[in-house]
Parts: sequence; structure tokens; C-alpha cells
Amino acid sequence: MIADVGSNWSAPLCTAGSTGWRPRVARFFADMQIRAMTERFPTLKVVIDLPWMTIWEGELTPLSQPYRLRIVDHRGMDDGGMKFASPWPSVRLLTPIARRPEAPEVAIPHIYGSHDNPRGADLCLYHPQSRDWNDEMLVAKSIVPWSAEWLFYYEMWLVTGVWGGEEAEHGSVPIPLQPTAPQRQGSRPPRPIDAPVMRSFAYLLRS
Repeated sequence: MIADVGSNWSAPLCTAGSTGWRPRVARFFADMQIRAMTERFPTLKVVIDLPWMTIWEGELTPLSQPYRLRIVDHRGMDDGGMKFASPWPSVRLLTPIARRPEAPEVAIPHIYGSHDNPRGADLCLYHPQSRDWNDEMLVAKSIVPWSAEWLFYYEMWLVTGVWGGEEAEHGSVPIPLQPTAPQRQGSRPPRPIDAPVMRSFAYLLRS
């Protein structure tokens, strides 16, 4: 997660490599994200709260069962002595998931790494270069609904063997370490949820 804390590794995270105003700005955005998450998804609780990073853990129940998630929101890609490995929020599914019993040789779609990693499976929610997400969006209005949508498609895939959402081949486009310029230009409404059942039962997203 943190690739290089630089020479100021012993300094408080909110001051490492900073000149004063950046921690205050980062704290403002952190509080804004936390308020939105508390209002929309009270089952997701803050477990780490720092100006440059917020981590939530909790459960979502998109369709048939609850799933435990860990959501990490990074802010401030590079602030002098501190660099994050990725500028995008990440979601780790902590609840164990399995392949289809009818086709155990077929890997679970749209995860990074292996589904049986004891640390959990990292979900592929959007292509980093698609501009579906940018750092002006609220995690509670984008990343969390997309996570619930992923879980919906996963449960349907278990039954049918078909992934119902839009797909992009993994590894087809190189992923940059920093967001491209268009990602940071202006705001954009969150990508709509595509799963029709989930649109019909929106209250499931407020578990």
C-alpha cells in the first residue's frame, strides 16, 4: 500500500513530507468521505482514519448473503516523502468465495490474484483508465455500490456461468502508477449500476 515513506518515516503521517496546508485539505476530504459513508452505509465502519488514507470494514448484502469487505481510500498520491502504490480506492473481499462446482477449472472473473488467498480477494470494479472513477467522487456513491454490483454478478455467475456486467480483458491496457490528466479534469457523475434487479431493490445497497 505505502511504497515509500521516505526519510520522514518516523514523523506523524499527517505531517510527513508536507508544508502544512495539504494535511488540512486531506483531512477535509477524509471527513467528507466518512460522513457520506456513515450516512449511506452505516454497517461499514472506519478502522483506520488518517488524513491520507481511510479504511472501512463491514458487510454488504446485495442479494442472498452478507459479504465482508475492506475498502481503502488513498488521498494525496505523492506528498513529498510519502508515495502510495496506487492512487485508486481498492476493495478486498474478506469473505471466502469459491469457483463454480460445475466448472472448478474456470477462474472467478474480475478479481486480482487468487480467490483462495487467505488475505482475501481484491475486486476488479472498473478499468483504471476508463474514467469511471475520479478522486472527486464519494466512495459511498461509487465504489460501494459497484462492490455490491460485483457481488450480485458473482452470485449470478455461480448459477449461470455468465458474468452479466460489462467486461474489459485484464492486462489489455497497461495501468499507470499515476492518474492520467483527463481523470483529474472536472467532476463526473458515478457510473450507474447496471444490474436490473439491484436497481429495482435499491434498499439492498443500504444494508
